Amino acid sequence: MSEKYSTDELMGEVQSHLDYGQHMIPTPVCSSIIARLRAADALISAVREESPLSVNVRKAIAYYEGKK
Repeated sequence: MSEKYSTDELMGEVQSHLDYGQHMIPTPVCSSIIARLRAADALISAVREESPLSVNVRKAIAYYEGKK
């Protein structure tokens, strides 16, 4: 399993590599980015479905956005 990074940490890692002209991002960072993208895809799929899960996902997103 890849190391866990926050979204901000992942963005910082990617940006720092781009800033210094490095186009090779470490494997743990790439693995974490891919995992987050897959999770986002799964959430989007769940929201598109009309099911109890989609209602819960919408509530969770609304709760999260209200906390920001």
